[in-house]
Amino acid sequence: MWITWVTDESVSIPSVRWGVSSSRLLNSANGTSHNFAGWNKTIHQAKMDRLPGEGTRIFYQFGHEESSIWSDMQSFATQKSLTCRLAIQGDQGTIEPLGNAVAKQIARDCEVAPGCDAMHVVGDLAYAWKSITPGPEEQWIWDLYMQEQQVYALSVPFMTTAGNHEQFENATSYLNRFRMPGPESGGKDAEYVPLAPLAMQCLTWLIRYFSYNVGPVHMIAFTTDGPSSHDAGSDQYNWLVQDLAAVNRSLTPWVVFTTHRPMYCSSKMEYDEHSGLAALLEPVYPNINGNPVVPIGSSVWVNPTAPAYVVQGTGGCLLNPGHTWNEPAPQWSAVRTASHYGYGMLDANATNLRWRFLLEANGSVFDEFSIIKR
Repeated sequence: MWITWVTDESVSIPSVRWGVSSSRLLNSANGTSHNFAGWNKTIHQAKMDRLPGEGTRIFYQFGHEESSIWSDMQSFATQKSLTCRLAIQGDQGTIEPLGNAVAKQIARDCEVAPGCDAMHVVGDLAYAWKSITPGPEEQWIWDLYMQEQQVYALSVPFMTTAGNHEQFENATSYLNRFRMPGPESGGKDAEYVPLAPLAMQCLTWLIRYFSYNVGPVHMIAFTTDGPSSHDAGSDQYNWLVQDLAAVNRSLTPWVVFTTHRPMYCSSKMEYDEHSGLAALLEPVYPNINGNPVVPIGSSVWVNPTAPAYVVQGTGGCLLNPGHTWNEPAPQWSAVRTASHYGYGMLDANATNLRWRFLLEANGSVFDEFSIIKR
């Protein structure tokens, strides 16, 4: 488990200490520090390893052992192997206009048993760019976003898939602030492809891809922005083929593939823009037998032969209820809306996976589906 924190001033040796009792933090590890141009704070990272068995409550503090300056006591539970609950959302932001409200919604829901085991943002995190013209990101917006996220990131893993709005200034802020398990999963933490001059205020495009397990779910983060970054034969594409082939379905029977760009979307703005993604990537999936999507008309699917897709950019960024849909709705489009903020809650065990879209306004379920393995 990696811990990341920020201080206004540099310290000589950042440290984390932990244990199974808040009064006995018997384990410790030193970390590393770094910063980057255009920002006057310091980022620290340290790793807690050799954690005890699943479901164990771990108490920890981070700080500076030499000066005995430590954070408030925090805690998290080690992963369970048979069940999991994940909060998943995308296109969040801070005050643009409801990112903070969705963050508070997730925090409230994660406080209710059985809590959450991980949080995953599927791209477009802080929206910290200053304008659509070339220039630096606003680091105070990134700081605000990180403060917004720590309401749950102190107690559950906080994972991210790169989106197009992380790419400003060559993704410097995003890369420095978020450590993901690219090296540990055979993926890559940072690969760049060239772009046209000044596109998104950068000359290159970040490609970051990795995977990790949460209980019975194998999570994949894949970058579909950037020219040729995911084409057949690319490093990322080849990694995906190998990663899927290596999944142990007896331990992780579910695979959740996350990417910022939709493979299917019936909005006129998105309908054709990413239409080639499905044709490119679906042949890689291990459970497709000629059907592009699961049949609609029911919210419960038993042993489906194709994947279910969720397109959900409702984490807080500006919605556009006045936009236009393709009419009539395509056969593969089960439910669609552009008028609600909220996030997705995924629950899984060895045989059942359930997805719910929970509204920020009142916490009710706007849409849901279940997949059953028999």
